[in-house]
Amino acid sequence: MFQPVQSQSALVLFLIIGVPVLFAWLALLVQCANATFKSDGDKVAWVLILILLGPIGAALYLIAGRARQIRSASSEKWVV
Repeated sequence: MFQPVQSQSALVLFLIIGVPVLFAWLALLVQCANATFKSDGDKVAWVLILILLGPIGAALYLIAGRARQIRSASSEKWVV
């Protein structure tokens, strides 16, 4: 009878790639929820995109969403 081989490589791959991606996604979700956008609708849309699309939504937010935020003068002076 066929029994699947339980490999630890899948667990190692998850720990190396999956856990950091999960933490980065959560950090972007918190950052988006705390950010000030040009309108409240933008914030709601980006939070929903992050929740529903997961890592793909995080990539979209990094590319397009952060440009829609309102930056304060105190945060701009630390940009390198």
